[in-house]
Amino acid sequence: MLRAFHVTLALQLAVALSAPSYAQRPFSPALAQETFQRAWEYVRDHYADPGYNGVDWSAVRATFEPRVRAAQTTEQFYALMAQMIASLGDDHSAFLPPVAAQLMQSQRVGAASPPIYGLAANLRRMPDRSLLVLQVMPGTQAELLFSFGDRITAINRMPLDVEDRTADLYGKMGEVQLTVHSPDGSTREVVASREAFTTAQFPSPVLARVLSSGAGYLALFDFLSFSTASEVRDALRRLLREHQPGGLILDLRANDGGIVVQALEVLSLFLDGGSAGAHVDRRGNATTYTIPSGRTLPEARVPIVILVGQNTNSAGELFAAVMQAHQRARILGVTTPGNVEMARDFRLPDGSMLWLAVGRYRDPLGRMLEGRGVLPDRVVPAEWWRFQLEKDPQVRAAVEELHAQGARLRPPLVRVEPTPLPLVPIFTETPLQPGQAQATFDAFWALLDAHHLDRSARRAEWKTLRARFLPRLSQVRHTAELDALMHELTQALGLSYASRDTASVLRDLERGRESQVATVGASMLVQEDGSARVVGLAAGSPATSAGLRIGDRVLHINGELLPQRSLWARYGMPGPEGWLALTVHNPEGLTRTIHLRRTSRAPLPSPISTQHVPETRSGQIAIAHFRAPNTAAYVRDAVFSLLRQGSLEHLVLDLRRSEGGQVIQALNVLALFVDGGNAGQLISESHPTVTLIVPRGRTLVADELVITVLISEEAHGMATIVAETLRTRRNARVLGEGTRVLSVAHDLPNGGRVWLPGQQYLPPS
Repeated sequence: MLRAFHVTLALQLAVALSAPSYAQRPFSPALAQETFQRAWEYVRDHYADPGYNGVDWSAVRATFEPRVRAAQTTEQFYALMAQMIASLGDDHSAFLPPVAAQLMQSQRVGAASPPIYGLAANLRRMPDRSLLVLQVMPGTQAELLFSFGDRITAINRMPLDVEDRTADLYGKMGEVQLTVHSPDGSTREVVASREAFTTAQFPSPVLARVLSSGAGYLALFDFLSFSTASEVRDALRRLLREHQPGGLILDLRANDGGIVVQALEVLSLFLDGGSAGAHVDRRGNATTYTIPSGRTLPEARVPIVILVGQNTNSAGELFAAVMQAHQRARILGVTTPGNVEMARDFRLPDGSMLWLAVGRYRDPLGRMLEGRGVLPDRVVPAEWWRFQLEKDPQVRAAVEELHAQGARLRPPLVRVEPTPLPLVPIFTETPLQPGQAQATFDAFWALLDAHHLDRSARRAEWKTLRARFLPRLSQVRHTAELDALMHELTQALGLSYASRDTASVLRDLERGRESQVATVGASMLVQEDGSARVVGLAAGSPATSAGLRIGDRVLHINGELLPQRSLWARYGMPGPEGWLALTVHNPEGLTRTIHLRRTSRAPLPSPISTQHVPETRSGQIAIAHFRAPNTAAYVRDAVFSLLRQGSLEHLVLDLRRSEGGQVIQALNVLALFVDGGNAGQLISESHPTVTLIVPRGRTLVADELVITVLISEEAHGMATIVAETLRTRRNARVLGEGTRVLSVAHDLPNGGRVWLPGQQYLPPS
């Protein structure tokens, strides 16, 4: 494996080195001595340079062995081991303690690691010391704050070119202030949360799209995972088949290397067999690499330009060198670092790992690339990370190269399918009954004055707002206009409102029956840019049949900007039955228009999703809401399923996006983990105090099961009840804070629904 860690993983490992779990590990002097001896011998016998980079390796042993014998804690021992390997001055060689080694292995196999704390983004350090955002972890706050191409230039107001404070992004929960430069040249200050995530949440290292020139563009950030080749194959096949670009740009400028076998598999998509060079060990013995044959993509027989630069490392350099040697691609950019030593992992007696450079790479033309790098066919110097992709000087030069190679580039077209039937309105536009708008308006203010927790302090504010909205009632003619007015009004008050259609879906869901209102059968989350990201799909729904996928973003409906209504998008975009035209942008960067029929009785996605990771004996259950009367049954079935799949030692309950629901369902879910007892109290001025009691005799899991709860301020009250009760009753680890103010739903005369903060939740002591 050619190894050059990117910023995110390198910092995670650095944080792991000082994690409390190491300090708490029982220290065994005998095991420490055995581990030291084995590591020193591996370097002596296998290190790529027989001269050890000018280091007297016997003298290193004489220096560190007494220190190891004098170590009193595991933490001290691991620090000494890291210093000893670092003395080689080789960034391909490193010592990883057991948990850090587990993080690395989890990243490679795509399994969930123990929780990692920090900024949930994949970053690269640029030559100007800024941190380039390549990707963000799905379902995290970072997904709302950052986009591909953003650059972090200061952390807590300290510019990174003055002092490197990157470590402040990791290792703990909490907030950090960042200065962010967007590719369009704008600068903004953001306050980002350090979040808990695992290696299983790392997104695919592939970014595919079609440029305005018509060239296909595929950025590949690393080869670290065993699934990299299959992810590249899938993304490339979709890109080439859906848009048929006449030329392809492969961007390796941020590629930090990884597993050689994965690089060979990706090469096989473009080259049908042949030599991929060799690595030569300290004795001159060569291990040759061969590209697999019979795996090329027919659609990929187009001119190719590969972009490389100072941040192209290891397997990224190998890939570019092989494509250049076989004259399959033109290389453009600046010379790569020549960081291509072959690293091998050696397992040590205590479970730690030694990454050690054991060979130097020689390309198919016999060129030794270590310290020399890949020389571009065309040198184009540019600080490419400062530009938007379409304005990037190196990307523009690559397009010129494709034209010079005879590539037939056509500007991409948004494919619009024939409309099967006339499009229906986005919202129901039924005429209002006389006085219905005024009755709804008056009922809302009466509810506000009777049930809002802060009514005494805010009545003056409400009076002003009422006077501003009252004259607009005379302009309201049908239900859609009234819903729009009520939505705007409640947003001004910081409240949630559901239109008549959405409220009807919620009532049907709470009663456990099929919805009588037409939906598309997808759950979406409204983003800051006004789009809606697909997070759930129901089998057999119109959305599934139309080809929507998890991760797609809906940009327009019927040619209009998406209305920013979170509940409406979350529960299937309910409205009149008929055809809708959706403009959809997928994760590969492709935009298309699809038509889907919004139908009544369309199923909604399950509120529960599960993930089982047998390698770490862990599982995760995400709960989207507690509305359905069978929510607890869904969770019970999910727990049963995880238990049946094997030994379960760690369970993560993800409540960060939980959208509310019924208290009884929250208590029934708690009953699966807690055998009866107090779950806190609900307190309000207008109702007696309610003590929440967990049912007895329903627990499924043993006390030995470690439970971690993920929650955020976006989660509604039921999630807080579950999280706080598990915190106090099970000593569960709770990451994040939920709101302790519970909103109570109230139905309005027009059929809509509004939620008012009406109860305070007091957790059990």
